[in-house]
Amino acid sequence: MLLGLAEAMERETPTPARATRKKTMAFLRRVYSWAVDRKTRTGIDLSPFAKVTRENRKKLLPKGDKRVYIYTPEQLRDLYEILPAHSARVARFAVHTGMRLREIFRLRWGAVDMEAGKLTVLAKYAKNGKSREVALGDVALETLAAVRPTEPDPQEYVFLGETGEPLKTIYTGFVSAVEKVWKPRPDERRPRFHDLRKTGATRIEAASSHAVAKAFLGHADEDVTDSYVSVALDAVRDAINRAARSIDGETPAGAIPFRARKTAAEMAGQMAPQAAARGSEQ
Repeated sequence: MLLGLAEAMERETPTPARATRKKTMAFLRRVYSWAVDRKTRTGIDLSPFAKVTRENRKKLLPKGDKRVYIYTPEQLRDLYEILPAHSARVARFAVHTGMRLREIFRLRWGAVDMEAGKLTVLAKYAKNGKSREVALGDVALETLAAVRPTEPDPQEYVFLGETGEPLKTIYTGFVSAVEKVWKPRPDERRPRFHDLRKTGATRIEAASSHAVAKAFLGHADEDVTDSYVSVALDAVRDAINRAARSIDGETPAGAIPFRARKTAAEMAGQMAPQAAARGSEQ
């Protein structure tokens, strides 16, 4: 029935926009997930999306070019300043961990191991339905330390709103902040929260390797080459710290700083004593 719906939308004239078709399926998936979570009230204990194969999942979603937007360090710092404190923490945590927004909102203290520098995304919150470990660099650890209670309840959510309740959305505030720091180019669509994840991965790949960036994102192996590569969590954490400055301009403790380029004035100041010494020798 789901495949039939997807095919019917493809045959409509005019064909609905790709975003409309994709959001239709996302809406249905959320409705069924909501119903399954309340099965005693709805009588629904299984979502039809739960048994959709990978091949059929590709058929459900329309094809199209993937959107990619990479935030600059200046844009990220401006976002942190504009956003409310609780939203800024979420945004910065996302770009330094590669976690999806849903995974961050569902994160509880029982899944966080600050001493080991890692956390666990539970299978039920992961996009691919598989649990995974996430490396925590120094910036992410500092973000957690700022909100960690003295004796955190393992079942308590990590990121809370201004009222102390678990966060459910930061959409409106984030969109408003992005529109203030983003200078659109012709035909460029507004950057999304998900682009924070892509930004972090791009910077980390530049500082390390494709394999480390893939581990950072938590992507499953999909080709033979990748199946021969295994990346330790420590290597991912080191790469996050090395890339921290290029992500949002801050160098945490233990990171390898980029060599600063000297200005013309500084170069001239260094050359003057050397020139004077050569003149006296002559």
